[in-house]
Amino acid sequence: MGAFEPATPPWQGSRAGSSDLRRCPGLARELGVFVRMQRRRFVLCPGRARDPDGTPGRVGGLGYVARVSARTPPGEDGPKDILPSMTRDEKIIEVVGTVSSLTPLLGGPLSSILMGISGDRRFDRARKVIIELAERLGVIEADREAFLRSGDFEDLLIETLQRVAAERDESKRRAYRNILLNAVRDAGQSYEETLRFLRVLEQLQPNHVEVLRAYDAEPAESNTLIGGSRRHTLGNRLHEMPAEHIDDLVVQLEDLRLTTGSLQGMVTGPSAVDLRPLITPFGRRFLMYVVDAE
Repeated sequence: MGAFEPATPPWQGSRAGSSDLRRCPGLARELGVFVRMQRRRFVLCPGRARDPDGTPGRVGGLGYVARVSARTPPGEDGPKDILPSMTRDEKIIEVVGTVSSLTPLLGGPLSSILMGISGDRRFDRARKVIIELAERLGVIEADREAFLRSGDFEDLLIETLQRVAAERDESKRRAYRNILLNAVRDAGQSYEETLRFLRVLEQLQPNHVEVLRAYDAEPAESNTLIGGSRRHTLGNRLHEMPAEHIDDLVVQLEDLRLTTGSLQGMVTGPSAVDLRPLITPFGRRFLMYVVDAE
């Protein structure tokens, strides 16, 4: 963990950290929070986070220093090098500051959303995903700014982070992140369709997405089959998955309107090895939204 370089307190008229606060208006509103440790009162001040070698910290360059307030017992004044464990409010300040430094427009609604997530484990899941999202978005282009300021985006952010917080599988949490990422990149996408993507993903197991990707795999160019079975092709692509489980997942994908058409029976060679036509138009759009968009 990087060491902290003390910042000059705001009450001395210094502008230390002011550029960081201009980039992080949500954080600026929250600074001045007092924390207690061993019956001493500290105030959080903006500082420059630095790694042990003296170089600025990599994430946003924004850190905190603990300074003893006027209520500190006599003889115990001066900066403290050791911070107490962060409270939930302080963690939210840190997340909002980091996100705002990466993608300023993304930090606005975060405080109230994160306040509504209970439990440290759930909070950490949401924290990781929102920071990853900000890192991938970076500076937002002008034609997408209106979407990030809209009520549709705030509603999608709430819907997504609530599901992320409750999701135990990391691959599905990444898929939720990708849906939100693609929704921003395709600012004209229907809100209702994006919400449908979230609801469908919530019903899926990680293996469902694996099966859907197997449908989408491009056939080998060397294929010379005259005839064959689509079910045999899918089984070969998912050879580590039990056959009964594959069949169950296929039925569920069809129920969700992600795939269509029978895998049973004999068909021509090209049809047997190319399962892509069995993905519905909605399934195609869903798959494009949940795959990693690096």
